[in-house]
Amino acid sequence: MEATLYFNKSDNRYVHKDIEEIRTFDVRMLDDSSITDPVLKLSLPTGYMNANYLWLKDLHRYYYINNITLSQGYAILTCHVDVLMTYAQEISNQTCIVRRNEALDRCNSYQVDDEKKLNSYPCTRTLKFPDDMGFDSTVNEFVMGVVGDV
Repeated sequence: MEATLYFNKSDNRYVHKDIEEIRTFDVRMLDDSSITDPVLKLSLPTGYMNANYLWLKDLHRYYYINNITLSQGYAILTCHVDVLMTYAQEISNQTCIVRRNEALDRCNSYQVDDEKKLNSYPCTRTLKFPDDMGFDSTVNEFVMGVVGDV
């Protein structure tokens, strides 16, 4: 199985990671490994110690490298799937309303967002009713409807 090792510079919460390729290796998945949490074995070459991320070509998935241990001339990589980067294209193609957005300048102003600072300036106008409207000044109850730009 072919694995490309990377150095991931991004926060795990980002969908599209900023990764720097280190090298491609042939690896073997150890018995009783799962697809979501594989344990991989690779011959002890050089240039893998800075790796914290990998792509497994056969499984079509990106993985975080949680731990690297050395055993009898092999490096054992304990990994966990990165669902966000693995399905980044599908996630990016979705149309949805999101609660938080990395780019606050492109957010929906109608969504409640406690972390976005908004300014509210009250606009109050007082208009006097014309005398010829036929209102009875002895009655203090009126029904008023407002339309247009307020």
